[in-house]
Amino acid sequence: VGYLIENTLTENGYVSRGVCATDENGLLEGYARRELGQGKCYDGMWKNGLPHGTGKLISADGSWFQGEFYFGLSYGFCKMRMADGFRLEGEYEQGRPNGQVVAQWPD
Repeated sequence: VGYLIENTLTENGYVSRGVCATDENGLLEGYARRELGQGKCYDGMWKNGLPHGTGKLISADGSWFQGEFYFGLSYGFCKMRMADGFRLEGEYEQGRPNGQVVAQWPD
């Protein structure tokens, strides 16, 4: 069973939108877009109230990080682009680049 969440303000001031369920502790499960404050948002899959699965973290300045998340940490192939045009893509493990990563600086 899922719940359609539209403009739902939590007790912490976060706004969630999407089709998702909550677990027995009231934490997000499934797909949702959640405003995280300070102009940041996460659009993707959730588990136990944490990004888990495919998603995109977007900052107020236009920077973004897209890829796979495992209980809140980036894991697997991910891409990142900073507002100044710097790009990074490659394998991540436990929230950090791991293995071969390609960096590209703006001209």
